[in-house]
Amino acid sequence: MDTSVKNKKLQTLPWYALHDIAVKKGIEEKEVNGKEKNTIIDKILSYGILSDEEIEQYVNDYIYGDRVTFTLWTFQSSLKDSDYGIVNSLENVEEEYLSVSGYRKLKILSVKEYENRTEVLYVYSKEYAYINEDGQNASVWEQHRGRLL
Repeated sequence: MDTSVKNKKLQTLPWYALHDIAVKKGIEEKEVNGKEKNTIIDKILSYGILSDEEIEQYVNDYIYGDRVTFTLWTFQSSLKDSDYGIVNSLENVEEEYLSVSGYRKLKILSVKEYENRTEVLYVYSKEYAYINEDGQNASVWEQHRGRLL
């Protein structure tokens, strides 16, 4: 696989995945922290640390696998020690009704602590409105899965 193809494939990965790959493969964290996606990809390619097979595997994991492919937001500050206790206690918490219209049945599936982050897996239902074949307003609820890091 030539460099331009590798670059295109790596562009499909989210920023944090590229950051984690770079650090895992031995690039110093200060070289990738706060850098643009293109800069991180250039670093990864210049170090020659990923084989074609690894690139394909990462792309497949993020496109077809059970990995997060985008980030809605990030927090600018770290949690305090007391905050972690609160977050960890959320596992298996269910909220049948939410104050946000069109959403319901939020359930925290798991809370796991990793070396430098906490992962929260959750599911919720979102309502989709449509007009049925009889011209009447109708809706359907669809379950969504999410992950906070």
